[in-house]
This record gives sequence, C-alpha cells and structure tokens, in this order.
Amino acid sequence: MTDELDDGRRAIFTARPMVRLVALVLLTFLAYLPALRAGYIWDDDAYVTENVLLHDAHGLSRIWFDIGATPQYYPLTFTSFWLEYQAWGLKPAGYHVVNVALHAAGAVLLVGVLLRLGVRGAWVAGFVFALHPVMVESVAWITERKNTLSLALALGSLLCFLQSRWIEPGESTQRRWLAGGAVLYGLALLSKTVVAPLPLVLMLIGYAKFGRVPKRVMLGVLPLLTVGASMGLLTAGIERTSVGASGGEFRYADTLIGEAGYRTIVAGRAVLFYVSKLVVPYPLVFNYPRWEIDVGSVTQWLAPMTVLGLTVGLFVARERLGRWPVVVWVTYCGLLFPALGFVNVFPHLYSWVADHFQYHAAPVFCAVVGVLFTRIPRAVASSLGVLGLVVLTGLTYAQAGHYKDVETIWRHTLLHNPRSWLADTTLGTIEASRGQYDVAEMRFNRSIKWMKAQYRGQKDAGFGLPYYQLGVIAEARDDPALAERQYRAAIDLDPSHGPARHNLAVLLLVSGRVDEAEAQWTEATQAPAMRFNADLPRRAGMALQQLGHPDRADKWFKLADERTRQASEN
Repeated sequence: MTDELDDGRRAIFTARPMVRLVALVLLTFLAYLPALRAGYIWDDDAYVTENVLLHDAHGLSRIWFDIGATPQYYPLTFTSFWLEYQAWGLKPAGYHVVNVALHAAGAVLLVGVLLRLGVRGAWVAGFVFALHPVMVESVAWITERKNTLSLALALGSLLCFLQSRWIEPGESTQRRWLAGGAVLYGLALLSKTVVAPLPLVLMLIGYAKFGRVPKRVMLGVLPLLTVGASMGLLTAGIERTSVGASGGEFRYADTLIGEAGYRTIVAGRAVLFYVSKLVVPYPLVFNYPRWEIDVGSVTQWLAPMTVLGLTVGLFVARERLGRWPVVVWVTYCGLLFPALGFVNVFPHLYSWVADHFQYHAAPVFCAVVGVLFTRIPRAVASSLGVLGLVVLTGLTYAQAGHYKDVETIWRHTLLHNPRSWLADTTLGTIEASRGQYDVAEMRFNRSIKWMKAQYRGQKDAGFGLPYYQLGVIAEARDDPALAERQYRAAIDLDPSHGPARHNLAVLLLVSGRVDEAEAQWTEATQAPAMRFNADLPRRAGMALQQLGHPDRADKWFKLADERTRQASEN
C-alpha cells in the first residue's frame, strides 16, 4: 500500500489492513468509554427524552411528512432515534454506542476514500480523526447524531463516486457505484444538510488529480447540487422561522456593507479558530466565549485577510506546490461555510464557534496530518506514531468524561468560560430545584449581568429564563411582589414564555385580579409555540376551579380537551 513506511516496523499503521481496522475500532471505543456510561445533556430532551414522535408509528410518519414536527427536518436522524427507542427505550447507553459506532465507521470510510485517492498516510488520517478530542462534542452528545450519521453516509457516498471512476477523464463509468453514491448522498442530506457541498468536493478532487473536471461530471453534479441546495435552503428557512435564528439579535449592522463586514470578520476568525483547535486541542469548551466584533478595528480584519491571502497564495503557487494544497484548503473552508456566520445559525446567539461545527471539515485536516506523518524520518516515525495514539486516546477519554451529564458539562464550561450565561442559567436551575436558592440566585443574577453586557438590550426567547427562575425563588421565599416583577421581566424578554405567564396569572388570581390573570393565560395559549399545548389551559382551569371560579374554569377545560383531540388527530 502507498502509505506503508517500512516493512520491518511494527507500528500499527503498517500492520495488515484487518489488524488496523480492528485496532481503529477498538481504540475508538476505548477512548469513548466515558461517553458510553454518560447520560443526556443539553437539547437531548427535544431530540430524544421528551420527543413523543419516537413512541409509535404515527410519530415516525410525522418525522418524515410533517416538516415542522421536529427541531430540524433531518428525518433519517430522527428515524435512527425512533428505531433505538423501540429497541431500548430511553436508556442512554444504546444511543451513545450507536454514536461511537458511526464515528468509527466514518473513520474507516475516511481511510477508504484516501486509499482510493492514493493519498499517503491514509490509515494515520483515519486514526487521527477517530481519536482527535475535537470530535468528542459530536460523538459524546446524543443530539449530534446528525453529525456522525451524515458524515458516515457522505464519506460512503464519496467512496462510491470515486469507485465509479466518474471523475476520471476517459474512464468508463461503473453505473452501479454511481447510483450508490447518489443514493448515499441523498440519505446524508436527510441526516443533516451540511453535507450539501459534497458534489463540489468531487469536482475539486477531479481538478486536483487530473487538472480538469470531465464535462460529464460538470453536467452530472447539477442535479445533485440542486437537491443539496434545495435541502440547504429548507434547513435555513426552518432555522429562521421555527428554530428562531432571526430578529434583531441576528442583525449586526445598520447597513448592508456593515452587515457584510461584520459577518466576514466572524467567518475569518472562525476559520482560524477551528484550525487552531485541531492543532492545539485545549481548552475544548461546550460554550465558547462570544467574540466582540468591531468592523472599524483594523486588527480584526487581519483574520479574514489571512484566510483570503492564504487562499490566493496557494492558488498562485499551484504550479510550484501542486494543485492539492489549494484544493485541500478550499475544501476545508468550504465544508465549514454553513457555520461561519454568513447564514443565520441559532447557536450563534450563544457563541460564534462550536467544536461540532467542524466535524465534517476535520477529515481534511486529518488527511494532511497523515501525509505529513509519512515524511517523518523512518527512525522516529514508529515511536512518534505510538506516542501520538496514546496522547490522542487520553485526551479524548478525558474530554468525553465532561459529557457525563448536564451538570458536569456546564461546570466544565464555566472553568474556561466564566462569562457563560448559558452555564450559569442551567446550573442555577439545577440548584434551585434542589432548594439551594442562595447559590442559584447568585447564578441567575450573574447570568443576567453577562446577557446585558453581551446583547446590550436585545431581546430573545432564551433571555427570559433567569428572570423566570428568580420569580420562582421569590415565590418560594414568600415574596409575591418580587416574583411578579421577575415574571413580568421574563415576559418582556420572551412574550411566549408560558410558565412565566402561568405563574404570573396564578399570582394575579390569588390577589383577586381575575381578569388580568385570564389575560395572561390567553396570551400564553395563543403564542405560536403554545398553539398545540393542552397542559397550560388545563392548568389554568384547575387554578380557577381551586380558587373559587368554576364558571370561568369551564372554558379552559374545553380548550384543553379540544387541543388534546387535535393532537391525537395530527
């Protein structure tokens, strides 16, 4: 094989292919042992634990045919969760095992793609990808099944396309492989649409290998790109309308030029950030600090200018360096593009970057590492390879341990990002549920402080939570006046905050302001996010009934029954 360095060495990278494959899979599972024993964390409720669509065949139908039924339209990802729920219910170990298995499969497929391309160090690249700690967020976080599944399918698709000889000028195309590549590409899109640029990657590979892309490929990728672009636009639309990636907090300047400049700086800094984390994976944080962007700062333009300069420089030097360096760099940046800030992505509300955003681009970096490894003197390569495996396995093992549960991941976040209002709000909620009101109150107030500093008066649904929790604490301390102020503050930031409106309504009801209480329940039940909710009107009816207003309670019970019926019909 092209990546064998020395027949006499005993390094794992030069063992028989089956030995390498088994070693890769076993080391991957060893590195992720802490994840296999972990539970659920952030967003896993919406995707798994509280997702009623996983319970029956009707839910499976809605996963595929009701675009708004799931947080994003990734039906194959949610189908995998549906199948697992039927197999082992809500036991988290099974979901973690599947995620790790998909990650290992992705590493094996990466090796296959690189071997097919004749890239030296293919097995090294596979091991680096499997064991690099940057991948932990995608693998140890159940919600990121969309990453592990879509990448494995995308790499399988790429391998099929390469096997078909479609991009090789003058070669006869093997149609069965071509068809397999198209099918796997479609399945990858149904897992996560970030894989949409795959046809462009094929064209770049063709250019790098042969200096041109055959006309049949130029024409053939058009339908693939059309499907990919359509799915990408659908995802972007859902991100804006359903997930919430729109509004004032996603406008960064008053002019189009200013907006473009702002997003360009974010993108340039993000690209360099991701490269730096691959080179030096410390610290790796679940919620990184959100950068302050200043379009008028010359120094902040250094990042996008560096990215642009490197791209132009590699292109100009392609006759001397070859075509591969510029193709590799453009491919890496292109696979990062969906998460660079040019299009609205809801998590950018909390941070411009996240480890899972570069899961699909990271294999490109790993391939470069594999090539560079083959250029190390033979006398030291074997020992360095073994040391590298030990270090990467240890780093990934340690990082996976931070994903044990919600509390562990957010406490680790605060160690490296003490201004994470998300961490303080989440931990405060946990502590308040335990009756630790003093420390919880401190966290919520600190969370509000960081939010005000970061967003400067902007409003968003997520910002109301610490105020709501402070209201709950005030009620527990028998201070209804303070509780009312906190609930109203939460509602001001998030008019659709059902729990805050309900708690405020109960306070108003107790104080005899019945009409005001019902007005709060009306606002809450009419909010778009609550239009199918039957629990809130039922709780309103129960409160009215218990506090001496059975005549008013009747209409709320009827509304709850109607919504329950509608839910069963849908």
